[in-house]
Amino acid sequence: MILITIGLMLVGLPFSTALVLGFISGVLNVIPYIGPIVSMLIGCVIGIATTFNTLPLIIPLLKISAVYLIVNLIDNAFFQPYIYSNSIKAHPLEIFFVILIAGSLAGILGMIVAIPAYMVIRVFAKEFFNRFKVVQKLTGKM
Repeated sequence: MILITIGLMLVGLPFSTALVLGFISGVLNVIPYIGPIVSMLIGCVIGIATTFNTLPLIIPLLKISAVYLIVNLIDNAFFQPYIYSNSIKAHPLEIFFVILIAGSLAGILGMIVAIPAYMVIRVFAKEFFNRFKVVQKLTGKM
């Protein structure tokens, strides 16, 4: 929410509009895959309708879209792996690889269930295969 608000203010939206769009984006970001797209569409429509009255509309539209895309990339590359890693006590790179592997094996559905499935596998391995050094290394922080 904060990054969207700051970014939209930097491209010329007033604070109140940027704050509302940041809040909408923060709420919709909870919905995987579709949420950021819907929030970007809402942001573009409201941003164009409220502030940019001049033609051509493509430049402000590109600026607003760029803010949403950059913030979404930052969120997906840095914040989400860090949050996931702290919540299940795994390294962020480990989480990143789990999501990439699940995505390549099972697509979007695999990416959605990757972290919960990985946690179940880790707990199962810790309970039944704790004698092995690899399992001890992967489950040591649990």
